Amino acid sequence: MVYSGPQKYPGASLAYWYQDNYGGTQMEANVCVWHTTEGTTLPSYGGGASAPTITAVPDIANRRLKWYQHFDIDRSARALVNKSGGVQTNSANCVQVELVGTCDPETRDRWRAAGRSFIFWPDAPDWALAEVAKFVRWLSTYHRVQIKSTVTWRAYPGSYGNSPVRLSGAQWNAYYGHLGHQHVPENDHGDPGNIDFARIVQHALAGTDTGSNVALTEDDIRKIFVTDGIIAAPDGQVNNTHWAFASYVKATHAEAVEARRLAQEIRKYSLDYHGKLPDGTEDPDDVYEYIRSTKEAVIRVEKAVDRLIAQLGE
Repeated sequence: MVYSGPQKYPGASLAYWYQDNYGGTQMEANVCVWHTTEGTTLPSYGGGASAPTITAVPDIANRRLKWYQHFDIDRSARALVNKSGGVQTNSANCVQVELVGTCDPETRDRWRAAGRSFIFWPDAPDWALAEVAKFVRWLSTYHRVQIKSTVTWRAYPGSYGNSPVRLSGAQWNAYYGHLGHQHVPENDHGDPGNIDFARIVQHALAGTDTGSNVALTEDDIRKIFVTDGIIAAPDGQVNNTHWAFASYVKATHAEAVEARRLAQEIRKYSLDYHGKLPDGTEDPDDVYEYIRSTKEAVIRVEKAVDRLIAQLGE
């Protein structure tokens, strides 16, 4: 199987990459399962043994999410229970995302009392939901994960165990789009609770309609720099009528380096060179001083002419 889209989320750190140790199964992602870590920092995931595809860590001070990717998008992750004899879970074409924070009201209250900084995802700030939406939109743009969620997001702890929102094996196999750990069969976790996924979808669709804030892949950026036949060559060149943007950047850099070198030489010459006075002796003033004094003399002459014209006019 050949991957059908970019496998790394732009900007995500690969510092905690586990695919080399846990190869997983290649697949074509069409579902995204959302979790909460129930902690405030990036988990170790047992060295990758229970890792999702990617983890989002809130940078609350800067109102953004920091992403840490652990597996390719189209490679099975390991954050779901998969019982023998039932349906496939981890390898059922699902991307898995862990959101650092909690969905448990008791944990929220305990952390607040302790003065900890965190996100309670059922009541997440809108900037955080907008950050999640960027990933949702990217999955839709480059993979087969649709921007939709047709499940009910139940509040924790009512979402734990065999709750009314837990899908059957057949429902799970037929599902496309976004859902939570609380919906996956053979599992009992209730995260991420009643996260406002409708708002996330709203953000994601708004971004799709306007075409704004869509993350560029490395391939996209490379194409922008090397694509030829769009930008006309400078000075009306005949043999090479168009330049790629990368060529402009290289040429501009070379010209800037040469201009700086010439400027340094001119400055050195201007400071070192002294002309000759009428008597043949060396002029004590350098070229810079000569230019300054000449300019001052011109200004004095212009003022004198202005005064003369004014007097003639009277």
